[in-house]
This record gives sequence, C-alpha cells and structure tokens, in this order.
Amino acid sequence: MLRSRPDRHGAIAVSIHWLSAVLIPALLGSGLRAANALDAATKAGLLRFHIPAQFPKQETQIGEPTSPIR
Repeated sequence: MLRSRPDRHGAIAVSIHWLSAVLIPALLGSGLRAANALDAATKAGLLRFHIPAQFPKQETQIGEPTSPIR
C-alpha cells in the first residue's frame, strides 16, 4: 500500500514522516554542536554532515533581495 487511503496513511507518507522525525533532531544537534565547537576540525566534521542534509538553496535573480534566513 504505497498510497494513502481515507482510513490509513500509505508507505510513502509514513516513510517521509519517520525520515523527518530522525533528521530534524540530528540536524539541530549537529548545528548546535558545530556552533559551540572549540576547534576548527571538529566544526568542519560536524558541518560536513549538517550542510548537505539541509533543504536545497533557492536561486534568486540578480538584483532581487535575498532572504535573511540562510
């Protein structure tokens, strides 16, 4: 059962839910640890996981203001 039905969620929806449930605390933890890391090597190691796991950056047109949140 890949698709959701009125009485039950499908496998795709459940998979996305649990993937998000695991990634959100992992990204939060790695970001906080990287921000508080004392040496550059530890910070770089944590950011090697943290940065690629984020949502893709949206492209903007030249001259268009960018969002303050990155």
